[in-house]
Amino acid sequence: LEKLQSIGQGECSALIRRRVVEARAIQEERFRGKKYSFNGDMEAEELEHYCKLGREEKKLMELAYRRLELSARTYHRVLKVARTIADLGHSERIREEHLAEAVCECLRLDCPEPDLKDWTEMVDYLKHPTTEVTVALVGKYIQLHDAYISVVEALKHGGIFSRATVNIRWIDS
Repeated sequence: LEKLQSIGQGECSALIRRRVVEARAIQEERFRGKKYSFNGDMEAEELEHYCKLGREEKKLMELAYRRLELSARTYHRVLKVARTIADLGHSERIREEHLAEAVCECLRLDCPEPDLKDWTEMVDYLKHPTTEVTVALVGKYIQLHDAYISVVEALKHGGIFSRATVNIRWIDS
């Protein structure tokens, strides 16, 4: 019911169609000269070439394979679907989020959208500060800003929460 009630909140049909057409074109170009044109038609031997995974993505797939007891067929299907999801997002690499969405889709799991309210609010604070503050940072090695990176990051992150741009004035002790 929630999905039906939120239908008006998603992408419009024209935008979805455009993304699908673009993803199909990517796949047709990828497989030019092959006996097939789309990710879903790939054979198992070709998955390693067209569905390369980074270190974190491999870890996620190993975890899914073990915990969800995926068959080889389902494992391969997840890779193909993840490749398509990546194509829809114009991503050359398959990322963790593509794999997670593909696992949910292939296994028909109810995977609700994450609650990003706090994250969105933090990004808004970062992009639209309401004040500015200058902090003096006194130190012996101020010419080496990396020596103070954790302090600088802590000040800047504190500024985000306070909706403030933090300017640092470096003072040699």
